[in-house]
Amino acid sequence: MLMPMYSSYNKPVPPSANYLDTANSTAGGTAFTFEDMDLGTAGSTRNIVVGFSGQGGSGFAQPSSITVAGVTATIDIGFAIGAEHELGLAHAEVPSGTSGDVVVTWPQAASLRCGVQIFNFFGMSTTLSDSASDGANVCSANIDVPAGGFAFGYCYAYNNGGAGTIVWTGLTEDNEAPVGNYEQGAAHKGFSSAQDQLEVTMTVSSPLASLEGMVITSFGP
Repeated sequence: MLMPMYSSYNKPVPPSANYLDTANSTAGGTAFTFEDMDLGTAGSTRNIVVGFSGQGGSGFAQPSSITVAGVTATIDIGFAIGAEHELGLAHAEVPSGTSGDVVVTWPQAASLRCGVQIFNFFGMSTTLSDSASDGANVCSANIDVPAGGFAFGYCYAYNNGGAGTIVWTGLTEDNEAPVGNYEQGAAHKGFSSAQDQLEVTMTVSSPLASLEGMVITSFGP
C-alpha cells in the first residue's frame, strides 16, 4: 500500500502575524517613499498590512495608491477626521523579499505629513473578514474576528506637538511614534476562538489629543 507523501512545500502554514516596522516624513509633497522597510520572513502566503495616515490642507482625501515592494495594496478601510486628517489600513500579497519600499501617494499635492506602521501575516485568507472605525476622544468600535484569525489596529492622534500616551484595549499595543504634530499607533492580536463584535478602544492621555481616529481590520484562515 502506497502511503501519501508530504513535504514542507504543501504542508499548510499555520496562521501567524507580526508587527514589523514604522516610518514617517514631514517633508511634504504628494508621494512619500519609505525605503527598505522591514517586511519580515518571506513566504508563499505572506501578506503585508500597512497602517497609514496623513495630514494635509482643507479637502485632504484618502491616498490614490499604496505600494509595497512594487505591489499595489488594497485599501481595506479609510477614515477621515475633519477636512485635513486621514488614516486607514491596507494589505498586499508580497511573498518574496525581506525588505522593500512602501510608497504612499496622496491625491493632493499639499500633503504635509505622512506615517506608516507595518505588519505581516501568514496562513490566512487574503480576503478581508471585517473592518471598523471610530473618531472620538475615546475611540471605540466592534469587529468580528474568525477563529484562528488576527485583528490589526491603527490610530491617529493630533496633539499639536504634544507627546500623548496611546492606550489600547482589546488589542495588544505594538508601537506609537510621533509624526510632526500628530502621533500614529499600531496594535494587533490573534484569537484561537471566534470573536463576535469584539470591542476595541483607543484613548490618548497625558496630554489629551484634540483629534483622534482609529481603524481596525481582521483576517481569518
